[in-house]
Amino acid sequence: RVRPWYMNTISTNQVVFSEPYITKVSNELVFAVTKSVMKGDEKIGVASLTVKLEDLMKDINKLKNGRTGYINILSPQNVFINSPYNSRQDTFADRVV
Repeated sequence: RVRPWYMNTISTNQVVFSEPYITKVSNELVFAVTKSVMKGDEKIGVASLTVKLEDLMKDINKLKNGRTGYINILSPQNVFINSPYNSRQDTFADRVV
């Protein structure tokens, strides 16, 4: 395995949130939540949950935080993925190529 999400996860025992990336299969913007899998003291692989950013942003944008609050989503590298100040939903996708 050479994909970054796999390599970043197999080297730690922590849950890892990937930077957003475009999938090779569906060509969609996603991020992965991953954790190494242990058998005894040996790492035998990685469990991964892939989340479509489009779906997450739609759900987040429906939420209200008080009267005037809002929710921002930042990548692990502190890049804004979703913000009410973005007029376009694909702002982050334009950067990932």
